[in-house]
Amino acid sequence: MRLGGSEIPLGLAVIAAILFSIAGINLLTKQVATVSGVAFTLVFFVVFVVSERINERARGAEAHVEVDQFRLQPQGIVSSETVGVRPGNALCVVRDYTTLEHLKKALDMEQRITKALPTMIEKSTDPQLATAFRDHLQQTQGHVAKVEDLLRRATDDAETITCKAIGGLITEAEDGIKDAAEPAIRDITLIAAGQQVEHHEIAVYGTLRTWANLLGLTTDAQVLESILNEEKAADKLLSSISDGVNMQAAA
Repeated sequence: MRLGGSEIPLGLAVIAAILFSIAGINLLTKQVATVSGVAFTLVFFVVFVVSERINERARGAEAHVEVDQFRLQPQGIVSSETVGVRPGNALCVVRDYTTLEHLKKALDMEQRITKALPTMIEKSTDPQLATAFRDHLQQTQGHVAKVEDLLRRATDDAETITCKAIGGLITEAEDGIKDAAEPAIRDITLIAAGQQVEHHEIAVYGTLRTWANLLGLTTDAQVLESILNEEKAADKLLSSISDGVNMQAAA
């Protein structure tokens, strides 16, 4: 039982109380035995308390070593005091490797989209659709710069990891463009391909934004949120353009 800042061994206290009661009863008849029993009880109690204090300190030291090694709770302000680092130890802030791995895939994704968009602009016959792709190309180039900056601040480098998902979507879009002979059908195909890519990007940046928030990386989360909002806006624009293009294809 803990009382204030002290821990009281309740079970031992009960045993001690019983022994003292028995000693009191026997005090009138067996004085020598009673005194010996009381002395033994006191010595036993002291030894037990001292032993518990030693064990508690040992457990506390082991727990503190674990805290020094791993501190997974997100903190608004990271310092030696907030994470409980003992004096003389170094505080090393690291980022979750899973987040960086997916961020590197996001960079590869944006670079591939940047290379694919000029072809989509060229193949578009609807003026609104071509303008939308052209504007999004500029946005995507900005996304590349933002993701590169996030990686450089985290690792002093902007390496990529191949994003297989976006590779498959781009290949499928290229095949669809080749198969669409009529201009209106080709525009519909381009819109469908563009929205598939946007939906993938929305999923990627939504996940990265959430992870950044959980890790307490507020600045990174804001950057990822801005990219996410632009991807959502691009998807919404393609949906509005598709209404007119679909009508033309059906006519």
